[in-house]
Amino acid sequence: MLAGSLFVGVDSPFGPLFLGYGRNDRGDASVYLTFGSLLRPRL
Repeated sequence: MLAGSLFVGVDSPFGPLFLGYGRNDRGDASVYLTFGSLLRPRL
C-alpha cells in the first residue's frame, strides 16, 4: 500500500495551527486540523 500526506502550519494568535491531508492508493483519505504544538516540551 502507498500513502502520502501534506501538512501546512502557521503561527496564529492562539498558537500553532496545522492543517493536513492524507490519502492512500485505495482511495481512503483523512483531513487533520490541530491547534497547539505537535511536539510537547518536557516538564
